[in-house]
Amino acid sequence: MKFIEACEIHLKSCKVIYTDFTYIKVKGYLNRSCELIGNYKCSKINKDTLLDLILHRKKINPNITNKTLNMYIMYVRLVIREETGREIPFKKFREEKKLPQILDDKTILQVYNFLDSVKSEESKRNKLMFMLLLDTGLRISELLSIQIDNIDFSSRMIYVTKTKSKEHRNVLFTYKTQEVLSSFIERNNITNYIFINLKTRKLLRLDSIQTICQKIMRLGNIKKSITPHKWRHTFASNFNDKNGNIFVLQKLLGHKKISTTQIYVTVSMKKVIEEYSRVVENHTQ
Repeated sequence: MKFIEACEIHLKSCKVIYTDFTYIKVKGYLNRSCELIGNYKCSKINKDTLLDLILHRKKINPNITNKTLNMYIMYVRLVIREETGREIPFKKFREEKKLPQILDDKTILQVYNFLDSVKSEESKRNKLMFMLLLDTGLRISELLSIQIDNIDFSSRMIYVTKTKSKEHRNVLFTYKTQEVLSSFIERNNITNYIFINLKTRKLLRLDSIQTICQKIMRLGNIKKSITPHKWRHTFASNFNDKNGNIFVLQKLLGHKKISTTQIYVTVSMKKVIEEYSRVVENHTQ
C-alpha cells in the first residue's frame, strides 16, 4: 500500500477519536508529508526516508523548529506502524545549539544613556531591571518574582524561589546596583514585589517587558535586540571571559546540567583579538 493511501485510512479513524482541531493538525502534517513520500510504498519507508523528509521540510522552511520536525516524524511513524506493524527506530531530531547572542558594551551603554535621559521613575525602574539582569544572570520570570523579603542588602544577595528548575538558589549583585535598588525602593514606597507598574501598583507581566524593550529600542534608536535573555547570556559570557569557575556559573544560572552551562565556555571574539595582539602583534614589533 502507498503511504498516501495509508494516511487516508488513518485519518478516517482520527476523525472519530480526535477533536476537530487535532484532526486538522494531524491532517496537515500528513498531507505535507505526502508531498514528498505520498507515493512511496509503506513497506519501503525507513529511517533514511524520514531523514529525507526532514531535509525536505527544512528546505521549504529554513526556520522550522525541531519540535515541528519531530511532529512530522511522529505521525509518519504512527501511520507506518498501523499499516505494517513495523516500528521505524528514530531518535528525536536535534540540531547543534547555536551560540548565545550577547550584548556588546556599546549597546549596553546606549540603553543606559537613553534611560538616564528620560528622567522618569518608569525609566529608572527599567534601568534597574537591566542592571540586575546583567549582575545576576536571572531569567526575566525569576527577576519579576523578586520581593523585598527575598533580598539581603547586607550581603547583596537575592534568594530566588520561583525558578525554572523548581530549585531555590542565591544570586549576587554589585554595590552600584545596590545603591540604585535601595533608592528605587525608598522613592516608590515598594513593599512587596520590586518590578511593578508604578501607576496601577500591579506586578509587571512578561508581555509588558517585551513591550518595554521594543519601546526603548525604538525611541533610543538602538539597532540591536535587547531582549531580557540576552542580558542573561551577556552575564554568563562576561563571567566566562573573566575566567570565572564554570561550576560557580552553573550554580548562579540555575542550570541542572553542566552541559547547559558549557555553551558559554567559548572563546569570545574580543578575547581572540586581545590574545592575538598580545602574542602575535607584540612579537612582530
